[in-house]
Amino acid sequence: MSVITERNAVNRQTYPVGTVIWHMAGYRHGGNIYWSAKPDVIEVRNPGGFWLDVLPKSDAAQGNTWNNIGASYFLSREECLAHWGDRSLIEPTGEPVDVWNDESDDDRVGEYEVEADVIEYPFYISVERVPFDPGKLTWRHEENPYAEMEPENSIYRVLTLNEIRDQIWGMAGRKPIIEVRVEKPTTGIIFQVGNYSNDDWYKQGTTRGYC
Repeated sequence: MSVITERNAVNRQTYPVGTVIWHMAGYRHGGNIYWSAKPDVIEVRNPGGFWLDVLPKSDAAQGNTWNNIGASYFLSREECLAHWGDRSLIEPTGEPVDVWNDESDDDRVGEYEVEADVIEYPFYISVERVPFDPGKLTWRHEENPYAEMEPENSIYRVLTLNEIRDQIWGMAGRKPIIEVRVEKPTTGIIFQVGNYSNDDWYKQGTTRGYC
């Protein structure tokens, strides 16, 4: 039995399949990077089970080793945040600030893009206050501009609010009220359409985010 095989046998007992591990993940928006602790789960990703010194995980098995547990992956959210220390959860990127969220930009709200596959950017759709399954929508596939940083998400699905509205109204055969809530680590936006005399989207409010 090789050293690697023996080490993996020990790791399988120490961190069995189903063990939740946490890491810090960030996304770029408005000239900042917003960081938060994110969970993953150890799972078998191939028929041969564990191989070499790779740690099978739910998002990207390649390149994540057992040695990362305690370094960049942790067994609890609290431990993950404690390792982060005093470093700010919001860091400037030095890039031009995106003015998309200016309150004066209401005429462009319908062009706001919702990304279906970005876990740091969850969204929720309801139609007349009833949850709507986003899987019923036909999503456009676009190349992730940050593919080098996120190789596991080189392509993601995206729709504008207007495209979401048009598809749902087309399915319904009428114009029900649609609400879309987009969450970020420290803030969120609530959009609504169908509750007005026109067919435009409006920002109904904000949330505190999910951190």
